[in-house]
Formats: sequence, structure tokens, C-alpha cells
Amino acid sequence: MKRIRLIVAILLMASVTGCKHAEKRPEGVLTVEAYADLLTDLYLAEGYFAITSDFQYKNLGADMAGTYDTLLAQHNVTQESLTATANYYLNHREQNEAVFNLVMAKLEERQ
Repeated sequence: MKRIRLIVAILLMASVTGCKHAEKRPEGVLTVEAYADLLTDLYLAEGYFAITSDFQYKNLGADMAGTYDTLLAQHNVTQESLTATANYYLNHREQNEAVFNLVMAKLEERQ
């Protein structure tokens, strides 16, 4: 349950843009494209749960945690890398906007 709350908090924080810094992306931080691919899959999974259930986290904890773990593994992303990536993009406004524009484009393609 803690893991779900952490992931949800990270995703919510990632939707807020941060300050702009002119620095190189650190090792372990996903590229814009890789982060957008992961977020797209995470959003689709959350949408699936919203449609197929009453979307009460307390009842879906194990299922959602398992789904998140599976998606992270499919994208070869660790929990630490996801946290570092979310924090990085929070502090890089233009790149964060690029991530979410790409996520929106990917979601529109899948409609």
C-alpha cells in the first residue's frame, strides 16, 4: 500500500512543473521518451482500474501494486530510477512539458 501511495504521489508531483535548470540529465534518469512511455502505460493501467472497479485504493492495493511493478519491470525501471526521474523533471519545466505533451500525444494515438 505504501508503494502505491509513493507512486501516486510521484505521478501527481510530476504533473506540476518546476524550475528551469541548464544541466545535463543525470545517469539513471529516464529520457523524455522513455518517461513518457512509462507514464502512458501507468495512466492506461489506472484508467483500466477506474473503468473495471470502484477505484478504491484500499480494495485495489495489491492489484495496482502488482500492475505498477509489472510495468516498471517491462520498462526496465527501478523504483529509485522512477523517483529520480520524477524529481529531475519537476525541476526542469520545459522538459517536463515535453514529457506531458508526448504522453498526451501517445494517449490520443491509442484512442
